[in-house]
Amino acid sequence: MSATILLVDDQPDELRLLSAILMDQGYRVRKAISGEMALKSIEFELPDLVLLDIRMPGMNGFELCSVLKMSGNMKDIPVIFLSGLDLLEDKVRAFEMGGADYITKPFHLEEVLMRIGHQLTIQQQRRQLIDQNRLLLAEVRERKRIETMMRQQARREKLLSAITSRIRQSLDLTAILKTTVEEVRVLLQVDRVVIDPLGAGGESVESVRSPDLSVQGRVTAQWSPDHPCWNHFLQNRLFLVDDVTAEDAQGWCGGWLRDLAVQAALVLPILQGDRLWGLLAAHQCTALRPWQPWEVELIRQVTAQLAIAIDQSELYLQLQQANQALQALATLDGLTQVANRRRFDEFLAVEWQRALREGQPITLILCDVDYFKRYNDTQGHQQGDDCLRLVAQGIQQVVQRPADLVARYGGEEFVVILPNTHLKGGMRVAEKIRAAIAALAIPHPASTVSPWITVSLGVGCLRPRPKRAANDLVSIADQALYQAKAEGRDRVCALLASD
Repeated sequence: MSATILLVDDQPDELRLLSAILMDQGYRVRKAISGEMALKSIEFELPDLVLLDIRMPGMNGFELCSVLKMSGNMKDIPVIFLSGLDLLEDKVRAFEMGGADYITKPFHLEEVLMRIGHQLTIQQQRRQLIDQNRLLLAEVRERKRIETMMRQQARREKLLSAITSRIRQSLDLTAILKTTVEEVRVLLQVDRVVIDPLGAGGESVESVRSPDLSVQGRVTAQWSPDHPCWNHFLQNRLFLVDDVTAEDAQGWCGGWLRDLAVQAALVLPILQGDRLWGLLAAHQCTALRPWQPWEVELIRQVTAQLAIAIDQSELYLQLQQANQALQALATLDGLTQVANRRRFDEFLAVEWQRALREGQPITLILCDVDYFKRYNDTQGHQQGDDCLRLVAQGIQQVVQRPADLVARYGGEEFVVILPNTHLKGGMRVAEKIRAAIAALAIPHPASTVSPWITVSLGVGCLRPRPKRAANDLVSIADQALYQAKAEGRDRVCALLASD
């Protein structure tokens, strides 16, 4: 199904033109000539993306975007501002309001389509991650429901309840397996208990009565899915033998167990759906062993609990990975892949409080690409995007301390936070950044400073006090940046706030 785009512009001619272009590209297009009309349209049916003009009678584009970002079911709709306003403060405000991108008029068709496609791709990936997260959570809840039901049944068996409780204490797979083999060996009073992860890979886990009984690493070394043992256990069938030397135990499994110096054995599969995850085996090595029916049933129930524990552990790991991916998507700038403005605000607030508690200075560097608008105008917006990506990479290569942060502040501005850093240290880092960007040698014919892309940097430093706010640090760095531009650009200027 094609994506739905809502166009909001009070100029009917531009609205018709852009609508026709987008429909030719296969998009479903809805139109609104005012902010109020657009809000009603969105409330009736959520679009996949909003392309929004700023200057409109009544509710302007900034106000509409702010309303959307404060609404629970509308805040995740990406908003691209499309405006004739080309001032930096308008662009910064657009991103502060929650805009995903900003395109200036007159626009280039290829740029508009590329930016729309980029935001729709991000939105689609985000929805996929959310859906995957929802499915994983549903699976975890279902597994927990099954676990609860089986635990209620296990209460009739005091010993089983004790083992199950200890198995369920951890989501770490290695800990689960070690707990299981220890508890089962003690419960059955056997010489050896082994869990061998066949289909899952990895090494076997064992508990032995004495070290000389260890078979670590050689339980099923030669097994593969076409082996008769594999097919036997894949059908959820156990293997029980009281005497491995008996005539009826001379087949394929008897031979395997004799190689392990086993005299009696109880072996059950650990299944996950139609997949053979592994085996749980209890071995008696020093004597024959007549297995009791209750022991077989007990180990069956332990194996069932173990399969759930393994499955939950794997699901938990997948859930962690999905959440990490979703978190990264929410805190990275889509174009440059450094931290976005939201992440910058969060990070600065945390580091400000840390510096306040510890009495340490904090330094902030504001970095602006010199004459970037001229670069865009002469080289094109695609080249402009490539330039910003290279600049971001150059800054990131300089700022490598784990405690520091590089973020896109807005437009062609980047910001660096240096916790526990004095002004001189911040100036050294800023100078390294300036040199690194110059070394990229990105041609800039329209610059009056250099034939290459250059940057101006403002460095601010202060020691937080209770009466100060984090924005004071930003203001100091901004003043220093203004000074660097006023003195001719392609340089570093710094200001130190007085206590």
